[in-house]
Amino acid sequence: MPSSKRCIEPIKVTAIFSIASAWRTSGSQLNSYFNIATPPPPQNQIVKMTGATGLRAGGNFPEGVKFKYIPWTTETADTKVCGFPLTYDASKEFHNKKVVLVSVPGAFTPTCSGNHVPPFLQKIPELKKKGVDNLIIIAPNDAYVMSGWQKVNLAGSPDDNTFVIFASDLETKLANQIGWTAPGDRNGRWAAIIDHGKIAYAEIETELQAVTVSGVDAILEKL
Repeated sequence: MPSSKRCIEPIKVTAIFSIASAWRTSGSQLNSYFNIATPPPPQNQIVKMTGATGLRAGGNFPEGVKFKYIPWTTETADTKVCGFPLTYDASKEFHNKKVVLVSVPGAFTPTCSGNHVPPFLQKIPELKKKGVDNLIIIAPNDAYVMSGWQKVNLAGSPDDNTFVIFASDLETKLANQIGWTAPGDRNGRWAAIIDHGKIAYAEIETELQAVTVSGVDAILEKL
C-alpha cells in the first residue's frame, strides 16, 4: 500500500477544496491558483492537431506511456492527507485490461468539471457492466492536483475510487506524442477505449469545449 504523510502545509491542500467548490463563479481565480497560464479557450476555438497521427481504432496503444498518480486509500481520502505520487505504466497495465482513457485540458476547469468528467463518474455502474476494468482520467496538471480533483469529484465507495484513476500527463507527454494537444500546453479533449492493448475507439473533440465524441454516452455506445 502506498505510504502517505500529513502535508507540511495543510492549508494549501484544504484550499484546493474550498476553491473547487466555487469554480463555477471564479474560474479565473482557479487558473491563478493552479498557475495555469491561459484561460479556457472560447466555445468556438478549433483544436489544431500536429502532424502526429493520434490514436486510431484498430491500432496498438503506444509503448512507453507512463503517468503519475496518487493511489486512493482510506487514509489519503482525507482531504488534509497527501499521498506520494507513483508511476502508472499505462502501456503495461493496458495489455491486461479493458480501460476507458479520458483526456481533458485541465483539472478544476469549467467544461471538464461541469460537463465532461461528472457524467463518467455517474455512470460507473454502466461502465463496469460493459466489462471496463478501469476508468483513467488524465490532464496536464501534476499528480497532487489530480488527486485533489478526484477527492472533490468522487466521494463514493472505495471500490469506485480504485476503479477510477485520476492521473497526470505532466508536460503533456502523451498528448504531444500522439499530436492531440490543445492551446496553452494542454491536453486535447478526447476519449479512447483500449481493450488489452488494442485501441477499439478513439476520438478527439475538434471544438475544445464540446463534449460529444469524448463523452460517456459515446463511449458506452462503443463498448
